[in-house]
Amino acid sequence: MISKMSRMKKYLLILVAFLFASSLVKAEEMITVEYTKVTDFSTLTDGDEIIIVNESTNKALGPNPKSTKNRLARDVEISGNKVVSMSSEVAKITLEDAEVGFYFKVNEGYLAVKYNHLNDSKFYLTSETTNEPSSIYTSTTAFVKADNDGNPLIVFTLHKDKKTTVSKNVAYDGSNVFSTTDYSPSNFSNIRIYRRTDIPEIAYNQDADMSGVISSQDATVDVNVTLNRSFVADD
Repeated sequence: MISKMSRMKKYLLILVAFLFASSLVKAEEMITVEYTKVTDFSTLTDGDEIIIVNESTNKALGPNPKSTKNRLARDVEISGNKVVSMSSEVAKITLEDAEVGFYFKVNEGYLAVKYNHLNDSKFYLTSETTNEPSSIYTSTTAFVKADNDGNPLIVFTLHKDKKTTVSKNVAYDGSNVFSTTDYSPSNFSNIRIYRRTDIPEIAYNQDADMSGVISSQDATVDVNVTLNRSFVADD
């Protein structure tokens, strides 16, 4: 008959075996990246990474090739209030504080609106290599405000001539191009801002196989412990 003291030793030995197995488990931190629609534009801040999306066509602002004076559109897939997949050519924009509003930093420089006053007298959504505009006919600074329906307006202000300033908004023109336009219900399209969120995950993935025999004076305990755990850490 096994004494009470022997049973206690047995249970303690099993507990030690489990604790030892758990100590072999290593935590691995991973990051899941999400882009979530912004509805309160006052929360936009320096350092935020955003993408500009036309929801009605599942298009996002993309590259600015030399062959065009505006920016091409690239595909995104939206589910609910999140972008769940996107083309690798979607422009990932980092906001940088400016005196008024933000600079919109893109891969090749800074998003800009230019007035081609020497040629066709048109406005183009393009880029500058630095956040300093090359002339008074170019703006690299924009502010974000809500229209009457609560949707974002991304507004650049620049000179049309030495005395006249104008405001231009980022827009999708329906022909696979993001350009710029004056705001009115008839010519402004369905622009939305999606902001990057990094979701940290801690995964525990370890197969700790402890097989053996733990012996005491009064009892022999067969220990077979296989530990395989995987979970995401709570916020």
